[in-house]
Amino acid sequence: MRESDEIQRADARVEGGAPLDVARRRRVADLYVLDASFRVVLSWTSGKAHTTTTPLCESGGSVFTPPIDRVVRQVAAEMQEGERLVLVPPNLLLRIVELEGSAGLHYGVFAEDYQSRDSMREAARRYGISRREIEVLTLLVQGAATGEISAQLHIAETTVQDHIKNIAAKTHARSRTEIVAKVLGGST
Repeated sequence: MRESDEIQRADARVEGGAPLDVARRRRVADLYVLDASFRVVLSWTSGKAHTTTTPLCESGGSVFTPPIDRVVRQVAAEMQEGERLVLVPPNLLLRIVELEGSAGLHYGVFAEDYQSRDSMREAARRYGISRREIEVLTLLVQGAATGEISAQLHIAETTVQDHIKNIAAKTHARSRTEIVAKVLGGST
């Protein structure tokens, strides 16, 4: 098969698909790139205000406000994997990613609105997720690691991992990040 045929087939799958319709309705996440000193060196925002009451950046835009800065620094210091999700009350979801390259260590911070009750209730209905799996999923969305989920729910870490595997199977996801994206984004 020629490359142009593959592209046309991919375009056909994307053009009329439900995931694309959902993506069009969603607000695009704002992106901030931070250097190793946690200064904003690059940003892109959709121009729409977040519904959260917590502002993200100081008036000059080169540093995060103190509450957001504390969260990002804490998560970066504890980061063991390449990515963490953190819920900043009342409804701001931060996805923090380590970026490494020739310019040295940087962090990508994606900020988007989060609607927990509707998202979790909808996820339970759409994917057939049990009450206990919703409890695990809620903590997962908040950026909790396996050990943290285990401690909060008073269950073994292996049980948490089993619940996450079950959720992944039900949502047809291959990673924790994909689980969260499907639940929050509503993609099928």
